[in-house]
Amino acid sequence: MVVDLTGVVRYANEAAVTLFGASREDVVGKPIGFALESGQPIEIALPGRAGGRICDLRVVDFSWDGEPARLASMRDITAVEAAQRVAVERAELEERTRNVEASSRRESDFLAKVSHELRTPLNAIIGFSKLLHGGKVGALTHTQVEYIGVVLKGANHLLQLINDLSDLAKVEAGRVDVHVETVDVSAAIGEVRDVLRALAAEKALQISVDVDRRMPVVETDPRLFKQVLYNFLSNAIKFTPEGGSIDVRVANDMGEMFRVDVTDSGVGIRPEDMRRLFVEFTQLGGARTGTGLGLALSKRIVEALGGRVDVSSVVGKGSTFSAMYPFAVTRSASLTLAAQVATEAPRNNSGRRTMRPK
Repeated sequence: MVVDLTGVVRYANEAAVTLFGASREDVVGKPIGFALESGQPIEIALPGRAGGRICDLRVVDFSWDGEPARLASMRDITAVEAAQRVAVERAELEERTRNVEASSRRESDFLAKVSHELRTPLNAIIGFSKLLHGGKVGALTHTQVEYIGVVLKGANHLLQLINDLSDLAKVEAGRVDVHVETVDVSAAIGEVRDVLRALAAEKALQISVDVDRRMPVVETDPRLFKQVLYNFLSNAIKFTPEGGSIDVRVANDMGEMFRVDVTDSGVGIRPEDMRRLFVEFTQLGGARTGTGLGLALSKRIVEALGGRVDVSSVVGKGSTFSAMYPFAVTRSASLTLAAQVATEAPRNNSGRRTMRPK
């Protein structure tokens, strides 16, 4: 473009007109709209219709029709600038991601080490409490037995929390391998029910099991499968009033996946608490509270095995926790999950909320 000393455009080639996004009549004979100074090239943002375009501007003094003028050469570098911004933002994002991952690894390492150190004194507390409670070191009064029982129950609960914390740290650090074996689902459920039978008996709870006759043996990790079921069942026992019922049902009606439902007649979960149900260290309002470690860990495990979890609940009537698994887990699978916040999908027609993996 040729611009006189008053800033009016005297000539513009086709490329310049196109760059300004206007007609030749709108450009030639009109003020250019920005200052022109000869010297080193600079970057400018074009005004008017061309707003948002970034140009490399070079200006030289010369004569036009015998009068002093300036020759302005512009090169559109908008795409280059955008690409550079994207590259910088990507680099910053990658750096932040590396920092977050490093921080997560440090936290996981710390949790794993602390959990290990806590078990040593706690095992001593549990061991000697059992000896005292069982009368192995002499007769105790009824009150002493009662108090020692409270200590033992609290210590066992603390040990379970520490174990969950340790497992969660291992999952987040990607240090828990999935060992796939052929598993009889009915037998695995029976083992978990037997472990929790005494706990259920304390509250006179009835636990029933119904396994679809069409269920084949499956290829999965038996320890992780039973751990999820243990967490679901112990959670149901905790929040079901005395004399209530808990039903475990296995359905083979999902094509390549099967579903394990644990339904209780407990206190239920408020709708506003559903979103935070599988979030670590979150205490829910109402009657159902706790660290959430067991449920958070269960969700991670199920997703790592290629499945998903689901929950539905009615306050005052009970809840159903479900885990959907593939019939066959890849034998080379391993838990390499990063920390995540539970993600909630929209309600389906039945009103159930489905927790889906990211």
